[in-house]
Amino acid sequence: MRNRFSTLLTIALTGLLGGAAGHTATAGNVPRMALLELYTSEGCNSCPPTDHWVSSLPQPQFVPQRLVVLAFHVDYWNYLGWPDRFSQRRFTERQQSLVRANGLRTAYTPQLILNGRDFRDTEGIEKQVARINTQMPSVNLTLHADRMKSTLKTSVSVSPVAPSASEPLELYVALYENNLETQVQAGENRGKRLQHDYVVRVLIGPVTAAANKTTRHEWQIPLAADWKTADMGLAAFVQSARTGEVLQVTTRLIQ
Repeated sequence: MRNRFSTLLTIALTGLLGGAAGHTATAGNVPRMALLELYTSEGCNSCPPTDHWVSSLPQPQFVPQRLVVLAFHVDYWNYLGWPDRFSQRRFTERQQSLVRANGLRTAYTPQLILNGRDFRDTEGIEKQVARINTQMPSVNLTLHADRMKSTLKTSVSVSPVAPSASEPLELYVALYENNLETQVQAGENRGKRLQHDYVVRVLIGPVTAAANKTTRHEWQIPLAADWKTADMGLAAFVQSARTGEVLQVTTRLIQ
């Protein structure tokens, strides 16, 4: 239903099992999902092939059942004459923080980050995701969303599997959109029609999540009139505030 929906998503069913509403599992059988972040720009002429690769990842058995994908458009290519309409400064800032966490000398595009780690072996993506899926997560997530007209009411619960006061946790929520395209008029990609999926429209966080107890956070996210809600999804993920490693992630399409 486009005008109103209610989705209860429990991370226990994402991962290898898919994703269905209203199911709860114990910590012992919850699979760990993988998060792939793409840092890209419409002003970068080497980015379109990687954008296409991300969009071509198998669905739904791989994305989103085992792997969640988010595309962050950075703003530091805008100076070349083509302002990427999907770019945000805070996406650039997130990439820079991951560059520091990975000990890299500089940011670059296109860049792929798998569970918080710089990732360049695209041919090995299935093997690496399978490795992550076999691990038990240190946190469980429950994501709930209700759409009311032009607002998305969202709540997320974070439950540590093995509570520990020594691991500071950060929660993020991302609203993303698929099936987008742009006719580029200037810059390195002038004359090209670019297609994008998993484009992050809204990023909330970092929000502190307790490492020794269940915490719950709520937001009301405004939905812009030009967003295609039938092509949108919501994702939540938790990472280590110390290392940037993504500990668990979940997602759900908005239907």
